[in-house]
Amino acid sequence: MPGAKTRLIPFVHVGSYAHTTPGLADVNTLQEVDRKAIAACIEANPGFIKGFKLRMVGPVAQNQSRELVTLVKEISREHKLPLM
Repeated sequence: MPGAKTRLIPFVHVGSYAHTTPGLADVNTLQEVDRKAIAACIEANPGFIKGFKLRMVGPVAQNQSRELVTLVKEISREHKLPLM
């Protein structure tokens, strides 16, 4: 992407499946937020990732919204990157 004519600001989706699931939810359980995979992504792309994103849809967002946001905020702070 360094050669792209459009400025890209890459944010990592914290859900393991993001938009690849057939249903509405990107994150179905708190366990699907894989801290090790997220850290590996950040480490494999130094300086490239500009933040994290989380869509608050689905049952876990409705039933465990506070826990989900708290978890993702912890990850955001750990990597010193913003959360969208």
